[in-house]
Amino acid sequence: MNLQQVTDRVDGSSRRMRLKINTGATKTIAIGKQYEDMQIKLVGEVLEQVVYLGETLTQDARRI
Repeated sequence: MNLQQVTDRVDGSSRRMRLKINTGATKTIAIGKQYEDMQIKLVGEVLEQVVYLGETLTQDARRI
């Protein structure tokens, strides 16, 4: 299952509960300096993609 499919399922479940996801406040995040540009859509709108350039640590505090 890819990120678009997961997003569609979350949106569908939310709508069944009469909830609406705020597309202006919802973003996708890419981690690292080398990332793939994604075009994830929600209700026909492409979600903004932000890139996290900080360090990522494992549970035992090793850098990834």
